[in-house]
Amino acid sequence: MPQIVQHINPAKTGEKAPGISNLLLKLIALLAMLTDHIAWGFLPADSAGGQICHFIGRLAAPLMCFCLCEGYHCTRNLRKYSLRLLICAVASHYAYAFFMHSIGVTNPKSSMISTLMISLLALTVMNGTQIPYSFRLPVLAMLAFGAQKTCDWGASAVLFTLTFDIARKFDVKMQAKGYLLAAICYLMLKSDVIFASKESVLSHLYMLGIFLPIPFIVFYNGERGGEQLGALAKPVRWFFYVFYPAHLAVLAVILRTG
Repeated sequence: MPQIVQHINPAKTGEKAPGISNLLLKLIALLAMLTDHIAWGFLPADSAGGQICHFIGRLAAPLMCFCLCEGYHCTRNLRKYSLRLLICAVASHYAYAFFMHSIGVTNPKSSMISTLMISLLALTVMNGTQIPYSFRLPVLAMLAFGAQKTCDWGASAVLFTLTFDIARKFDVKMQAKGYLLAAICYLMLKSDVIFASKESVLSHLYMLGIFLPIPFIVFYNGERGGEQLGALAKPVRWFFYVFYPAHLAVLAVILRTG
């Protein structure tokens, strides 16, 4: 099979590639996440507004997993990248718990950022050379199990991330196809909740939004984006880490004082 080059950097050719950059994908995920969390706090889940907002919100986690995979392969310093994510995961854990308690969830799991941290460990195991192949699958299974028991999105997010990683050696279309299969698996795993009752089916229609990320992945152009930001590039990078715990804390305060 001929080797297919993935994610050509258009900066080397002097041309700006059409499509969606990594920065824009992160912004889309951020807005979708904010929409989803606002709806959980202020809209009934079975209302039209709630369903629409949660439908849009299904963009967030898969796109975060996609960007995590890109970040893992493109970062210049994996240790610093991991440290930033770990700091964000710790801060987000408490902000997420604060928010979930504010909407009436008494025993919440850890946040999506914790899931991304576990997914990053899974990427390291998948691509590392220190762990023999015979041990990689059991370790990945344990990581997925741990995510399922302790974190938001759980094993599904780990599955999404590893699917993007495996298909990355081909092209974004293959990544989108792989994700489609992973999304179907996600819905199958959720079927016991979705079909628990007639009311449950109606209140979980938003889960079909899990297919929304596919066109965004297909039109990803492989660019980091934001080259024109100059000195603002570093603050913008930290903005994505700060926004997650900050917006949850703000929403929780509004819910408790409103």
